[in-house]
Formats: sequence, structure tokens, C-alpha cells
Amino acid sequence: MNQSHSDTYITSSVAQDNQGRVLDLGRGSCPINRLQSPTSRDRLKNLRILQCNINGISLTASRIKLDQILELADAHQVSVIALQETKLQAKHLLKVKGFNIVRQDRPSSGGGLVFLIRDVYYQKIPNPDPQNTCLESLGIRILSRNQNVNIINLYHPPNNQRFNVEEFENYFGESTVILGDLNAKHATWGCATTNARGQELEDLANDKGFLFLNDSTHTYLSLSYNTTDVLDLTLISPDIFPYSSWRVLDHIGSDHSPILTEINFKIRTLRTTNLSWNFGKANWNNFESILTERLSQSPLTEDLEREWAYFRDSIFIAAKRTIPRGKGKKRVKDFTNSPHNSETIQKLLADRDQLLRNYVQRADDETRIQINKINADIIRSYIDIKNNFVLDIYNLLGTTLFEFGLQNTQFWTGNWQKRLIGRNLKRKIRTPSPNQMVLLL
Repeated sequence: MNQSHSDTYITSSVAQDNQGRVLDLGRGSCPINRLQSPTSRDRLKNLRILQCNINGISLTASRIKLDQILELADAHQVSVIALQETKLQAKHLLKVKGFNIVRQDRPSSGGGLVFLIRDVYYQKIPNPDPQNTCLESLGIRILSRNQNVNIINLYHPPNNQRFNVEEFENYFGESTVILGDLNAKHATWGCATTNARGQELEDLANDKGFLFLNDSTHTYLSLSYNTTDVLDLTLISPDIFPYSSWRVLDHIGSDHSPILTEINFKIRTLRTTNLSWNFGKANWNNFESILTERLSQSPLTEDLEREWAYFRDSIFIAAKRTIPRGKGKKRVKDFTNSPHNSETIQKLLADRDQLLRNYVQRADDETRIQINKINADIIRSYIDIKNNFVLDIYNLLGTTLFEFGLQNTQFWTGNWQKRLIGRNLKRKIRTPSPNQMVLLL
């Protein structure tokens, strides 16, 4: 297949200055900012794919599920995460450090698909011509020297509409993984019943020679109806089936379990080198000028999350232009933006995991009530911890601006101060070191 440089993306935790906004990467309204750079040498590793119907990440309270997915991705060295039912809309900003994002939002509420991709070369696959169907699809091609792999991410809501076979069969090709939640049921992959869509999918897979990796392990648990089922499917083309493995992982708070697929042949990935900020050689006058100019260009809105993202990106842009970077000693992080790593959240998650295991073995109303209660506690604690974390950052930023003599910038003199720092400036906080304004972001 002929391909141009413009439709091939190198995904890593690095953004090069000339990339700016990249079409179809869904990284929001600001340029991409990352703190690592790739070396010229590639390395090889197995392709690992993590899939999950996450059942919503549009609300702050639901982002803990994404944090858990990212933790699983790190633990299993996953390069591609495929999510269904994100329930994102165009107004929702989604940024994940270290990942490029390919997303497709449903015009109406619900649905939605996302790929999170890191450390691999990839290309977005154009969708087939849209048909009068409820099927949502999003595809990428992982590029490697010896063999490319297509990954097709699908979601179909639980209605009675049948597949458009002509549209659906376009996804079946060589070196292809088809995954997602199609709400298709069939005994072949472990369902207790078979519906019309499941029979259509089974017939089409047989016609195309595709195989199901599912091993009858249940991937869906409904606490409301006390049922389990196999709704999350993974199909694979016969040429790469012998190299594949598949397993269901622990619950993350969604009613669907995450699934790990590994393809045991080597793909080309990027080797990255950590770069450290050299604050001793920073040009703080230019830093102030760039930051003031950017902040003066942004009209204030009531969307605090978007304002915070723009301010954070402005800090990075100013830092990258005025503070040298190079290889240095590995630093210990003083801050984390993952509230789910707190002891409180970790204990609640461990308790919920044990309750879920008990519920699968012996479903009863008392355990179900306990699970629902602990889920509410997790959401409440997550929001409280995240809010406190952000307020602490605002306080540190305010104090650091005074240390740098930047209190007269647009950030400090305008409504940015009132909105981002607010009353919490009066709280007793420790004095940050001069480099923390960049490092804490």
C-alpha cells in the first residue's frame, strides 16, 4: 500500500516542535507538549493491545476508570489501548501523557471510540462510507518493517438492528484484529443464548476465515440484573492467529472487564531518552514575555478544565523555548496527577476487587449492595483527592510566581489569579523550589 509521510504518525511520549496540532490525534485545542525525545534507534517488542468498554470517561468522577486502564497498560507494557463507549463529545478535552489519541465521538450522547497509542508507528485507517447503521468503527494500522497489523475498534448498541454485512465485511483482511463490544451473543464464544446479530457475526467470521480469541470467560457483569455474559469480543485473521494470546483482566469499575491481547511477533517501537530541565541556564525574562503573550491571547471562559489545560500548555511552551534541556540524573517526582494512587483509593479498590470475586462465586443482594456502596465511596474520594491536588498546584504556582517576580504578568493581575488561585492562596503551604513551577505540571 502506498503511503505518504503525512498520514504516518510516530507516537511516543515526545512532541517535536514542528508537529503542533496533528489531525485526527484528538489532543485538544493546544499544541502537544511532552518532555522526552526519540533517539534514532528503534527497538522491537511484541504487540500488546488492551481493550475495554469503559462505559463513560466524560465526567471527572469516571476518570478513575481511565487511570486504572493506564495502570494496567504500564504493568503489561501495552502499546495500544482500544476503548468503547467513551461517551465523549467535541466539547470534552482528552489528554493522556505519553499517548497519542485517535478518537471518534458519536454526534449524539453515548457511544464513542478511542485509541490511545504510544511508542509505535501507526496510520489511521479511513472509515468505510457511512451507512444507515448503528455500528461505530475506528481503525488504525500499526506499521513495522516486516508486517503491518490492522486494529479495528467497534461498538454496536444493544438494539435489534442487524448488521449491514456489506459494510461490516470491509473490516476483514489479512493481519487484522477486530475487537470491541458488538452486543452480539453466540454459544461459540461462551454466551448462554444466541441472538440474530451473534449468528450473523459467526457466519461472517466463518466465511472470512477469522477466529475468535474468546475462551468463554465472561467479560460483562451486571449488578443491576445479576447477570454475566460475553459481550466483548476479539477476532483475528488466520495468518496471525498462531502468534496470539488472550486473557481477561480484573474489573476496573466498568460493567465490562478489560482484555489483554498479545501478538507474538516483533513490531518496531521507539526508544526514548529522558531529558531534564536545566533551570540554572533559563532565560526567565523571555519566559515571562512568552507566558504573558499567550495568556493575554486567551479570553476567559467558564470552562475551568479547559482554562487549566491552556495555562498548563502555555507554561510548557514558554519553558521549552527558554529553558535548556539535556540528559541528566533521574529525578524523583514530587507530584502526581493520579489520585487513584492514594492509599485511600487503593484500599477501596482492593476491597471492591475482593467483593467482586465473592459476587461472581456466590451472587447475593448483600454483596451487591456493598459493591455499589464502595463504588460510590471510590468516586467521592477520587473527586475530593483530585480537587485538593489541583488546589495545591494552584497555591504552589501562586507562590512560585512571586519568587520569580512574575506577579505582574497577565496570569497574576487578571482573572487568572482569582479563578485559578482563589481563596486557597491563604492556606498554609510549604515554599516550593524554583523549578517546581515546571516540574509539577
